[in-house]
Amino acid sequence: MSERITVRVDPRLCEGHGICLQLADEVFDLGDDDIATVTDEHPDSAHHAAVRAAAAACPRQAIIVSEI
Repeated sequence: MSERITVRVDPRLCEGHGICLQLADEVFDLGDDDIATVTDEHPDSAHHAAVRAAAAACPRQAIIVSEI
């Protein structure tokens, strides 16, 4: 069975840099307020590496990736 993850963005920490969108636009979007949102809380395993890279690159560490 493949690994499953849950992805969240803490809107209190997000400053809208958009790095997550650059690295994983299949999973993240920027709202009208320039705060990142998650469009797919349980992304396909093909996107896991990009999501983890986005979380690591986030200047405010606003992206939370949890294994489920």
